[in-house]
This record gives sequence, structure tokens and C-alpha cells, in this order.
Amino acid sequence: MDEQLKNLQPADLDRLGKALITLAQELWVVKDRQRVLEAALAEKGITTSELLDGWEPDAALSATLEKDRAALIDSLLNALEQR
Repeated sequence: MDEQLKNLQPADLDRLGKALITLAQELWVVKDRQRVLEAALAEKGITTSELLDGWEPDAALSATLEKDRAALIDSLLNALEQR
């Protein structure tokens, strides 16, 4: 890994930077929505940590989550591969 980092070219660093920004943007959207949702639920008397600890998604939601995960990975890889 260290050898690969030594061989990074300026264009590689640009792509890596774009991928990092893409990931940071995605993370911020998720964190923002999660905090808003938790606050809205708390106003209704629902504590999210207890609710979510033992919950598992059904097959339809699992498929949606997998699709969204793949889209995020594709977005990051596209940022890395752009020349």
C-alpha cells in the first residue's frame, strides 16, 4: 500500500480527492437526515436507539439497501476513474 501511495500522480490525487468529497457529501446527507428523523421521533416520544437495536429489514428493504450501497460504491469508483 505504501508503494502505491508513492506512485500516485497528480491526476490520481485529484480523483482521490473527488472520491473523498463524494463520500463526505453522502455521509453528511445521511447524518443530517438521521438527526432530523431522531429529533422528530423524539418529539413523538419514540426513542430510536431502543427501537432500532433489534430491528431487521424485510426482503424488500434489504434489496433497496443493497441497490443504494452499490450506487454509492459506483459513484466513488467513478470519481476515482475519471481522467
